[in-house]
Amino acid sequence: MVPSSGSADQLKGALTQLSGRYRAVIYRSYYLGWTTAQIAADLGIDDDAVKGDLHDALCALRAGLPTVGINR
Repeated sequence: MVPSSGSADQLKGALTQLSGRYRAVIYRSYYLGWTTAQIAADLGIDDDAVKGDLHDALCALRAGLPTVGINR
């Protein structure tokens, strides 16, 4: 599924609101496809810290984006 232009703009806007560290882990995980171990080694942080940052970053993104009608 390809997001509409408006949805892509909303996502870009929400990403810019994240801290640099959150953007770094999101980028490496979802765009580069790296494992948490690879991200941890690259950023010089603990693997558990990466997992926590990914969780917190995704929660922040969800809070910053309007619902798009997806039922869970």
